[in-house]
Amino acid sequence: MVKNQHYVPRFYLRGFVSNKQKIWCFDKVSGKSFQSSILNLANENYFYDFDENDREQLVEKHLGEIETRFAPHLARLVKILHEQKFSYLDPTLRSEICRYMVYQIIRTREYRQEMSQVLAQMAQGIIDKGWMDIHEVKQRGLYTSPSDIKNMQGRSILGLDKRSIKEELYQVLNSHIWIIFENRTDQFLYCSDHPVVKVPHLHSPYYSMSGYQSQGIEINFPLSPFYCLGLFDRSQFFQYEKSENSLLPLENPDNIIYFNALQVKNSYRQVYSYSEDFDIAQLVLKNQPFYADTLRKRVEAG
Repeated sequence: MVKNQHYVPRFYLRGFVSNKQKIWCFDKVSGKSFQSSILNLANENYFYDFDENDREQLVEKHLGEIETRFAPHLARLVKILHEQKFSYLDPTLRSEICRYMVYQIIRTREYRQEMSQVLAQMAQGIIDKGWMDIHEVKQRGLYTSPSDIKNMQGRSILGLDKRSIKEELYQVLNSHIWIIFENRTDQFLYCSDHPVVKVPHLHSPYYSMSGYQSQGIEINFPLSPFYCLGLFDRSQFFQYEKSENSLLPLENPDNIIYFNALQVKNSYRQVYSYSEDFDIAQLVLKNQPFYADTLRKRVEAG
């Protein structure tokens, strides 16, 4: 049985390691940084197992198959980018990356935390409106325990959920404008224990605008210390369509600060880097210390 289960694949983290085959890690809770093997990061014991007797480990095995399928595609893209041979993101490669991004989103501890808060907020809303009391909510199965959330996440990864979240999310992500940004500054791009991050550019007092399909949403996924994939809502960022599937160079350090700050804010607990420079992470937490709290509020009231 696999005990140490990763929610960010080792092949992905390998793209951020230093010459010593180690990666720098910044822990938001302790505020300390250290070097580590990728074997010891973005993982928990039996994270995906449905219970202590889950000897089949279906989720872990399925993710292993997905990683085997996707790893060559990421390696090919990064190689082409680093060799300056990239011309455009072809539909086949884009589709493979999109499929992988879906898995990366729904497999992490951060996703599990967000899902837990969404469902808890829904149940509390029912109680607050007087539609049911807490006993009725529990009786009707609307109250979700940590084990319920874990099982729901596992079923989504396996494609056993009624909504087919994987397919929905694939269609949403693939509908956005895709651009690859090249980091030409002397700062390295961070990644984290939840590397696919989103930021809303529009806000409403009535409902959340932070969904993957929301108008004005931006989604970022670092590919290496030097390249970052950006996805943009087509209705709000239509001016980017002329650059779709192409490479855009970034020479302003403020752009890299922006991308790295998003990794700090959207990660569960750890931020990773090729170098030991975590000045941006420390500055973010100095100004907004609540991002260091693993139990922080993640869901906007709707």
